[in-house]
Amino acid sequence: MKRRLISMLLVVALLVLCLPQNATKAEAAVKNYQRAIAQYQVVYNVADYGIDTKGKKDCGAQISSLVRKLAKERGNDETIPIVLYMPSGKYKVTAPIKLYQNNLHLFAENDTVVMGDKGVKNLIEANNVKDITVTGGKWDGNYKSKYGMKINNAKNVSVSESVFTRASERGFYAINSTANINAIKAYKNKKYGVAAQQGSTITMKNSMVYQNSFYGVCIVSSTIHMEDGNNKVYNNDYTGVAVSGKTGKIYASNNSFTGNGRAKDSKGHGIGLASAYGEINNNKIEKNKQCGISLITKAKAVVVNNSIKNNGRHGIGAAENSTLTAENNTVTGNKWQGIMLRDKGKGVIVGNILNKNAVSGLSLDKVTATVTGNTISGNKSNGIIATAANVTMKDNTITKNKAFGLYTSSGSKVKIVSGNVIKSNSKGDVDAAGSKVTIGKGNTVKKIIK
Repeated sequence: MKRRLISMLLVVALLVLCLPQNATKAEAAVKNYQRAIAQYQVVYNVADYGIDTKGKKDCGAQISSLVRKLAKERGNDETIPIVLYMPSGKYKVTAPIKLYQNNLHLFAENDTVVMGDKGVKNLIEANNVKDITVTGGKWDGNYKSKYGMKINNAKNVSVSESVFTRASERGFYAINSTANINAIKAYKNKKYGVAAQQGSTITMKNSMVYQNSFYGVCIVSSTIHMEDGNNKVYNNDYTGVAVSGKTGKIYASNNSFTGNGRAKDSKGHGIGLASAYGEINNNKIEKNKQCGISLITKAKAVVVNNSIKNNGRHGIGAAENSTLTAENNTVTGNKWQGIMLRDKGKGVIVGNILNKNAVSGLSLDKVTATVTGNTISGNKSNGIIATAANVTMKDNTITKNKAFGLYTSSGSKVKIVSGNVIKSNSKGDVDAAGSKVTIGKGNTVKKIIK
């Protein structure tokens, strides 16, 4: 009986071990290994080469040495991929992991932790190479590594499902490189979550960049593509995405830029452009400490169909000879102006909803602007304020603002061409004192002060 009972217990134990949920956990533990095998067939497990997976010995120099060894075995035929696999575990890095060969692919499980130790500059590097892939892994700089991953003069680099955290400067950093970033997390880095400079081109999708101590994303004289990006850039201490330089460009659609600007500083914008160019469409840009979108120093941007709400300064602020096209945006609840354009800039303001902003819906100061088809209502000061500005207005509805519908000063020239409805504003509909305001046929303007 005892033997039979023991046998039955063993059978039950084996059945429990083979239950589907345990199989699922096992599959999850080798998910990226299975992907590597499916894609490349030949995969080198670093643990099979004596590399420590317990976090006690440096793995950086060892893995770099393994890369060189495998490249030597491959010879000159770079069409043969080199595929490395880092199984679940802890890896200590005191020297960077150098991916210095073309057609090189590194897979790590998502619970693989690579942590920086004393003396390390970067956790992982790819310099002067092309066709590089990094999949998975938590790359933890431990505030000892300057960069999580650095690429320099690298082409066609793909990074996916990786975490870059606690670098003493940048989580992911590209110099004169092209990279595709998908489904990464970059957070709690001391400067930037993602950064690029010197003519780099970055494509970023499905990623989260948050709680970095300076900018979430910093692009200098480079281009970032975030079209249909589904990226979330939020709660960074300064600006969410900062783009600068005459060749700096951002193309962003279907992302969210929220809650940036935790530090007591003026840099807390959702998106900030300095001398750069942007096409910013269909994004959620809300609750940033300063402007939702900021343009300075001859920046240019086309801003279309965005939700720009409840930011701590202007919804959109454009200064210093910047050029703004703003079309079909909802700009509401911002604590200063809905849209502010000043300092000899140019503006095309079309079809926007500018309401319930804490100062004016639209502020134009020493600029040239056309204002067409906007709905401007319920702002706590003026609907539009024009100061020393040259403004042409057509087909706007400006109602129920707490001061004037249109307030002008300092010799502005305003042409109210046709189709404008300006009425029911608390202090008056048009204050034309000290300015040249002409009102054409086909407008509804109820109360004019001269």
